[in-house]
Amino acid sequence: DGSPASGITRLAGGSLSINGPVTASSLEIQNGTLNGSGTLTLTGGKNIWSGGTLADGGRLDVAAGATLSLNGWDKYLGARNINNAGTIVWNSGNIWQLGASTISNSGLFDIRSDVVLGHQGSVGSALTSFVNTVSGELRRSTSLGTAHLGYSDYYGAGYVNLSNAGLVDVQSGTLSVFGSGAVAESSGRFQTTSTAGSTPTLLFSGGTTTLNAGAVITGISSDGSPASGITRLAGGSLSINGPVTASSLEIQNGTLNGSGTLT
Repeated sequence: DGSPASGITRLAGGSLSINGPVTASSLEIQNGTLNGSGTLTLTGGKNIWSGGTLADGGRLDVAAGATLSLNGWDKYLGARNINNAGTIVWNSGNIWQLGASTISNSGLFDIRSDVVLGHQGSVGSALTSFVNTVSGELRRSTSLGTAHLGYSDYYGAGYVNLSNAGLVDVQSGTLSVFGSGAVAESSGRFQTTSTAGSTPTLLFSGGTTTLNAGAVITGISSDGSPASGITRLAGGSLSINGPVTASSLEIQNGTLNGSGTLT
């Protein structure tokens, strides 16, 4: 009838196996398992991941101009890679790793809640590589607590190795990055964006972060007040392998190394 489409296709149980190139819009993954070796490409602005498992060796692509909202409760990420060229908005619900995966972001990945991407439930470890490309923005916004990319507890560790060629912007609360011992190389901008009375914090909690030539660590203000954000090395190592500039940097723990110059 010409009105905006309001229907939804929902995976509520069982499995949906993607064995070739498939496109979808207005899709909600609420429960069950998305598997198969093919690529599922999401289009449109009404796609939701609210529960269930992304598994197997295929891909979930968010097309340019499309949106995927991460809502609901716990979600599980197996060996399925996520490529985002549109917008992913993480509103609620932790993501627990079940295997090795890669998240490649060339659009906007906005973390709006105090959530965890990590490993849960058994002794051992898991690894997700988060690749923020030159056109990508990884944003931490809205809530005031801590969002964790990587997490360690008594049972084991879930690592997230962050490589940044674009922009990481912490606007609210804290973004904690906990990587493995593998080198994660970056040449992009790590930024905190504060407002009056706020202290957005980017926390390198563990792993090896290598900053190559052109990388920048900085704090700015969005409302004209003095910049009050901080980037803190709290564990692991920060390796300087080229000329790198920094402001609003605190070396609290861990190791600053590398053959380059930090100004």
